[in-house]
Amino acid sequence: MDRETILNKVKDICKNYFTAMDMGVTLINRQGAVLYQTPQSCGECELCRMTFGDANQDCSMSMRYGSYQAERFGGRYIYFCWKGFTHFASAVYFGGIQEYTLVGGPILMIDREEFFQEEILAKWYRDQNESYGVLKKDLWEALALVPYFSTEKVHSLSEMLYVCAEHLGETNTRRSDQYEHQKLQGIISDYIMRIKNIAEPGCYPLQKEQKLLDAVSQGDIATAKALLNELLGSIFFYSGFRFDMIRSRILELIVLLSRAAVKGGADAEMIFGLNYVYIHEIDNFQTIEDLTYWLSMIMSRFTDNVFHFAGVKHSDIIYKATAYIKTHYMDKITLDEVASAVYLSPPYFSKVFKEEVKCTFNFYLNKIRIEQSERLLLNQHISLADISNLVGYEDQSYFSKVFKKLTGLSPLKYRQARGMQ
Repeated sequence: MDRETILNKVKDICKNYFTAMDMGVTLINRQGAVLYQTPQSCGECELCRMTFGDANQDCSMSMRYGSYQAERFGGRYIYFCWKGFTHFASAVYFGGIQEYTLVGGPILMIDREEFFQEEILAKWYRDQNESYGVLKKDLWEALALVPYFSTEKVHSLSEMLYVCAEHLGETNTRRSDQYEHQKLQGIISDYIMRIKNIAEPGCYPLQKEQKLLDAVSQGDIATAKALLNELLGSIFFYSGFRFDMIRSRILELIVLLSRAAVKGGADAEMIFGLNYVYIHEIDNFQTIEDLTYWLSMIMSRFTDNVFHFAGVKHSDIIYKATAYIKTHYMDKITLDEVASAVYLSPPYFSKVFKEEVKCTFNFYLNKIRIEQSERLLLNQHISLADISNLVGYEDQSYFSKVFKKLTGLSPLKYRQARGMQ
């Protein structure tokens, strides 16, 4: 099956999913380039154009982030983009390699009024520095076109898109990009011939390996690709083209490349998560050509991560963490629990949360709990003890202490000040 036929099948899936689910879908390739979009998909939203201007580059970065995370987490991933909208990504594999990604969304999982006040109007004031006037109505009408779904609904939509992606992958078991495949093999073959023509070829070029790792840690993808091709030529030549030895050396290279990416500033949790996936994938390849192409793709993934995804990742973390807190504030949740929910270590999560939200985790949790208690205090039939328990405090005296610290009044005074006895 040729590439055009495969691409048309993927586009048909996108169209059918949009028709059945009334949900926008974007198709991207390994490099994050948009190949096809249905209506109501990312980048097709009037609200984004009105509030964020030309955000195509940021949208592309968010989709690539979702694509990489889908690869890391077994083929699908739900994430928040930098604008606060929910998306879900599903990987499409051919011959064991992630060729495409289907991205569903945008969706709202946050209360529409809250999102409008905190994300849309606040950003408009901050960026435009002018009165929005009649635009407030236009912005609200544009936001109303973005569907709002519950967490359960979003998970179901994500699973359905994943099933579609799995079906696509099963329709073809061989990688279709033969031109790139052959081009890469030609470059490596040329380098092997150069080695053979040297009277004393010497040994494995450790110095070249170090240059490759330096290029990866600097995010220099062009230099890294050229060096990798030469290094693979050396590996093939000095291994006598024995497949088991080549696979062993490539495993070593994957580990070195992942560490070089982390050294350059890539997120360690994402890189080592991908690394774990790749190490377990290597047995899927039975030819040197497929193994070579796969390693080139891995290096591109690692190099991309060096500088590109910090902002997107932090947005995803914060939206997921705050959504988790707002859903579970009435329970005995801890920083460790929320960190686990967003797949981060507690110290790193605490650091990122404080940097992005401008307050500590505990302060934010107390703020949400007190905001909820203020609403409950307007109902005179609910006792202070019950309110304390309903918002996650087992000790009423501690609840009163936190309430007064954040509002300036005790819970009883707050209720009395609003005409409640």
